Amino acid sequence: MKQIWYGVTGVVVGAALVGGIWYFNSAQALASVGKESITRAELVKQLESAGGKQILKSLVDEKVIHEAAIKYQLSVSDKEIDEELSQYKKQFPSEQQFKDTLAKNGVSEADLKDRIRTKLLLDKLATKDVKLSEEEIKKYYDQNKSNLSEKEQVKARHILVEKEDEAKAILEQIKKGEDFAKLAKEKSKDKSSGEKGGDLGFFEQGQMVPEFEKVAFTLKVGEISEPVKTPYGYHIIQVQERKEAKTPTFEEARSKIESILKQQKAKPEDQLLSELRKEVNVQIKEDKYKDILADQPFSIPGQ
Repeated sequence: MKQIWYGVTGVVVGAALVGGIWYFNSAQALASVGKESITRAELVKQLESAGGKQILKSLVDEKVIHEAAIKYQLSVSDKEIDEELSQYKKQFPSEQQFKDTLAKNGVSEADLKDRIRTKLLLDKLATKDVKLSEEEIKKYYDQNKSNLSEKEQVKARHILVEKEDEAKAILEQIKKGEDFAKLAKEKSKDKSSGEKGGDLGFFEQGQMVPEFEKVAFTLKVGEISEPVKTPYGYHIIQVQERKEAKTPTFEEARSKIESILKQQKAKPEDQLLSELRKEVNVQIKEDKYKDILADQPFSIPGQ
């Protein structure tokens, strides 16, 4: 999977609907400093100066992708987006860290899903004419079985607190029969997993901090750990399920192999976008932006 990251530099231009038409109030004061006001026009001017060309180009390319997808009858399902989002989340040690990172960059999960949709549509446009033979699919499988193998995974839940004494006290409550999920919801400082009773889902080695996964992968199903110290605090961990390492059959791996091979043969993004812009007849209306379509790396608005 290509790494996905979306920061925030997007321009939001305000407008008001007046008498059935869009009216842009450039003189509207957005802030004041002493007796001086900062107008919307000043803000827009600064934003345009800082990154207006790149943002406009990104917006144009996004619409080009969606127009082309309609033309070629390509679409992306919610399932595909959720799978891509799940892979992205695995780059973070917890659901809460994922949410905190989005919040820090001013991006909602809905925004991220929209951007994933656009990127997946671009991938489909880049590979729509790629043809694969049965022989090359089989050859890839035979030569890459180890890379296609699924690693051992565990499904775990945890309760995260700041102090060891607090973790020990919670562990004693669990040993006396109190409900793990209820305590996670009440006491865990990982609020995202805490809302789900501490559930972290399935993960493989390399996805959690070393101190955490070292313990998680040694626990038996149902077993609860002593407090485990990590850079985030103290964890009480319980493994709920385990999936052993597995080498998929050819048929099980076929879809993944086809995706890999198509990506390898995909048309370069810059070349593809250059062709698609001509197909959907992009016109830049203002002279100062005429040069934005010079071939540059593609980026989604806000990237």
